[in-house]
Amino acid sequence: GKFDAESTVRVLRTAGYVEEAAELAERYDLRDLYLRILLDDMQDCRRALEYISSLPFLDAELAVKTNGKYLMQMQPDSTTDLLTQMCTKPHATNVGSSEHETSYIHSKAEDFISIFVDHPLQLKRFLWLCVHAEDVTIVENAGAGPGPSSPAGTPERESGTSASGDPYGPAKASSPSRRRAPPTRSVMRIKSRSKLVWNTLIELCLR
Repeated sequence: GKFDAESTVRVLRTAGYVEEAAELAERYDLRDLYLRILLDDMQDCRRALEYISSLPFLDAELAVKTNGKYLMQMQPDSTTDLLTQMCTKPHATNVGSSEHETSYIHSKAEDFISIFVDHPLQLKRFLWLCVHAEDVTIVENAGAGPGPSSPAGTPERESGTSASGDPYGPAKASSPSRRRAPPTRSVMRIKSRSKLVWNTLIELCLR
């Protein structure tokens, strides 16, 4: 019969074979179950944070929203660092795009304020970094003709060039049968403009 990884993990976990259950859950990409083992059975928050950081962005965001208060209690600085990365850096995702396009998104600081209960210093640092984050210029490469299109956007560095050094993103071999339209630029607003974020930060600074 077909191997039922989830049931096997649950049996191992119930029988007390926690490390074996964790290894199997990770191997078969049972993300929620793997995190539950790490956090509930092993209390290994550092390992859980490393795993969350390796997940696709939207899955990582959901995992932090679900487990953030406990992670903050156990690993306040590391959890704050992870949240800061999620809210102040562009993250690639294919959700809502065609198969060959990439969109860039980031988390909103106001969605995580409740996680920082009893951690005002970490909250103050987190909000400060979010309101001072630099907006990012996205280069959108418009393709022409049939076939796969180039990525929808490439975050630029402050100098106005992409990581490759080319202001129009990674170069691709040109085809004589078709020509690409010039890329367009748009600014991705990363700096938090939320009234809740600003009011909370002001209140923390006045304490």
